[in-house]
Amino acid sequence: MKTAYDLSEISIFIVEENSFLRQLLMDLLKEFKPKRVYTESRFDIALERVSEIMPDIIFAGWTPYSEIIHFFKGLRRSPNMELAVLPIITFSSYSEKNYVMAARDLGMNEYLALPLSAQSVYSRICKIIEYPRIFVESERYCGPDRRVKNIPCEGEDRRQQTEELNN
Repeated sequence: MKTAYDLSEISIFIVEENSFLRQLLMDLLKEFKPKRVYTESRFDIALERVSEIMPDIIFAGWTPYSEIIHFFKGLRRSPNMELAVLPIITFSSYSEKNYVMAARDLGMNEYLALPLSAQSVYSRICKIIEYPRIFVESERYCGPDRRVKNIPCEGEDRRQQTEELNN
């Protein structure tokens, strides 16, 4: 049985240029009675607002080749680690595997394919709460650990385990 979470103490930040979609998501989120829902339509000022507000979760609309990429990179490469590790739930009408993987490679925690529903939004919030992932930072990638499947490898597994990294 799934746990019902009290979301009344979390703040959420929505970055989406489409006013209809932004309002729809805001209305869906308000059903969960979060402490506060902030919105921003302009990607170029969203990073500054997020750094001032420091929300608990960010919802961001994503399309390939859009300016939102600069927001994601700025957030994940921020010298402020509290800012860099904020969970991001991306939503998009691009649901093909290559687009989902491209968004994942930009450092998203979760991916929502449009159309949105209260159930799909809530399930992604629950995944962030129930299955937090460690933050990985390298030359080529910054974001949550992309390993979501536990696939055995042949030979020596040189990757650090989650418990080791969190200590």
